[in-house]
Amino acid sequence: MRECFVAMIAACCLVGCGGGLEEFTTAPVTGKVMCKGEPLARAYVAFNPLRKGESAVVGKQGFAITNENGEFVLGTYDQTDGGVIGEHSVRVWLMGESCDCVVGDSVEVRKVEVKGGEDNEFTFELPEANRRQKMMQDEQAAEERDDEEDE
Repeated sequence: MRECFVAMIAACCLVGCGGGLEEFTTAPVTGKVMCKGEPLARAYVAFNPLRKGESAVVGKQGFAITNENGEFVLGTYDQTDGGVIGEHSVRVWLMGESCDCVVGDSVEVRKVEVKGGEDNEFTFELPEANRRQKMMQDEQAAEERDDEEDE
C-alpha cells in the first residue's frame, strides 16, 4: 500500500513539473507609451495574460522597455517574439524616475487582446496623475534611486 502511495505522489510531481514547460503561441506586439501627449522613455511595459474559462493556465507574461521615443517591442520567450495570444492586462511603470502620469506595476493601464496572425500595435496614453499620486510616485522614485546607490 505504501509503495502505491509513493508511486502516485511521484507521478503527480512529474505531471505537475511538465506543465510549466509549455510554450504558448505568440504574435508580434509593438507599441508606444505616451504621457500628456509626449513619449515616455525608459518605461517598463508588462502584458499579463488573463484567465479564460476554467483553465488557470494562461501563459507567460510579456515584457518590454520603451526607447527614447516611447516605443517598445514586446518579448515573452525571447526579446522580440511578441505576446501570448489572448487577452492581457497591461501595466506600465518606471524605476527610479517619475512622470506626470499615473504609472505603477499595480496599476492596470488597459486590457488588450493579442491576436494571432496579426501585427498587434498598441498606443497607451497614460492618465495624468493628481497631486497625491504624483507625490507618491516622486517618493517611490527617490527610494528606488537611493536603493540603487546603496548597491
